[in-house]
Amino acid sequence: MSSVPRTVSAIAADGSSVHRWEPSTRSWSRIGDATATLYGGGFTLLGINPGNADVSTWTKRNNWIKVGGPGAKFVVTSISVYGLSPDRGAVYKWNNEGTNWNKIGGPAQNLLGGGYNALFGISPSGGDIWRWVSGDSWEKIGGPGAEFAVDGKGIPYGISPKKDAVYKWTGSGQAWVKVGGPASRIFAGGLGVFALNPNASEIWRYTGTGENWEKVGGPGTDWVVADDALFGLNSAGEVWKWESGQTWSNLGAPKVKAIVASP
Repeated sequence: MSSVPRTVSAIAADGSSVHRWEPSTRSWSRIGDATATLYGGGFTLLGINPGNADVSTWTKRNNWIKVGGPGAKFVVTSISVYGLSPDRGAVYKWNNEGTNWNKIGGPAQNLLGGGYNALFGISPSGGDIWRWVSGDSWEKIGGPGAEFAVDGKGIPYGISPKKDAVYKWTGSGQAWVKVGGPASRIFAGGLGVFALNPNASEIWRYTGTGENWEKVGGPGTDWVVADDALFGLNSAGEVWKWESGQTWSNLGAPKVKAIVASP
């Protein structure tokens, strides 16, 4: 059964609790205790224990169940969870039950994923981007980039190494097409693709055609793209939701330090 991230979850500013924005009631609910890091996506929400670094999954009944030990990075798609070993020497896929994981790849500098079940790895030597095919099979789809993000259809977008252009993978071989100019960061999800201008003072939305972008907001410290919403975190620890144009609404307390897409 697949799902998509429809909201945002956050770690309180002091790290003592986890909170989820409830779209139906337009309020925050506390769903967990002290957490070091969150990873989210359509399938589930993961939390890293601040003591032993074990990873647990949120059950949607405000219970958390351990699913594995420490990892350098975790990725959540619409149907599964993937992890990078602490030494970044191997990529694993969770079996969706217990603490059982299967090795599906070797060393990676970073992992990213999105859409139904798209998973990509960045090579530790050279920074090339590879796509997971199945089993332990991977294929190279491009060279290095300053940053990559995956949209709701599982298509990766990347900022060039010099940060002077934004590219989209065509879905074929190692062919990419330019879709934008200079950018400092990039974010993507079901709602679309968003990028920060070179000095990170503005966030822009890709219209989906040519190299056309539209400004949707000002500065922020982090951004989360859900299936049908864009959330931003500012330096005051406030979470805001994009409404339309350049209009945003403040989602209110609590003050937080990190946000992720959440089921």
